[in-house]
Amino acid sequence: LPPDGGNNLGFDKLVKEVKNKILYGLDLDKLKEIYEKKIYNNKICIARGKLPIKGENGYIKWYFNFENKYKPKILKDGSVDYKNINLINNVKKGEKLAERIPATEGENGVTVTGEVIPATKGQEVYLKIGQNVFLSEDENAAYAIKDGQVVYRDGKISVYEVYDINGNVDNTTGNIYFNGMVKIKGNVLTGFYVKAMSDIEINGVVEGAIIESNGNVIVKRGIQGFHKGKLSCKGNIYTKFIENSNVQANNDIHAEAIMHSKVISGNNIEVNGKKGLIVGGICKAKNEIKVKTIGSPMGTSTVLEVGVDPE
Repeated sequence: LPPDGGNNLGFDKLVKEVKNKILYGLDLDKLKEIYEKKIYNNKICIARGKLPIKGENGYIKWYFNFENKYKPKILKDGSVDYKNINLINNVKKGEKLAERIPATEGENGVTVTGEVIPATKGQEVYLKIGQNVFLSEDENAAYAIKDGQVVYRDGKISVYEVYDINGNVDNTTGNIYFNGMVKIKGNVLTGFYVKAMSDIEINGVVEGAIIESNGNVIVKRGIQGFHKGKLSCKGNIYTKFIENSNVQANNDIHAEAIMHSKVISGNNIEVNGKKGLIVGGICKAKNEIKVKTIGSPMGTSTVLEVGVDPE
């Protein structure tokens, strides 16, 4: 307000009076401008407080594709690869799956009169785990207990040792690479690839596909390879029939019929059941071949070899 008689305050006295009230954020240059220019009857900002800074929310750092969103790869020639869409998140025992980044406290604010304005802490998030996963002591990291497929479902991280496919292996699944056991309810169609570090169990038919397993392979309906199919494993192979295929096992091979195929066993080949037939192609076994009927009246060339390691 303008003076009404009396003497003007000196600048130092003015600053002292203001500082009795204003304890933070005083703009001395602005105060001096008001004093020297004798600015009256205006609202002028001479101090600013400090707003509180809210803490950052905690978040989860993922080490796998937790959203299960996949896009087919576009190749250099412009075509799209629908076979290798990487549906499975394979992990190994001890591998870090996710990390919790805690929320921060934030930074307090202050009013021009020196009062503290408390900051709001960021919102916390927590790791929730399912089967075959454990948390670190501080609960800020999740690790796999076993090899398998990691999934994020119902808010929990889990590792499954078995990968279930409810239908066929086709363009909807792409090729399958899994470091556990694979169970397929349908068929494996021509041109696709299934590789597993453990057993593979197929309820349907294997067409002209490639199957590789470090364990056993069970094909409940049979293998119709169309001269393209290749099946190999380090364990045993159990199937109803083998036709126009290339099949190799480190151990035994069991079937009801083998037709026009190349079949190699590191131990025994047993062809039993109603037909018990081997016709056409080549069958090699290190130890023994058990079969009811070999060859056919049509004179189809059928070759059997035993007693020598096929390798």
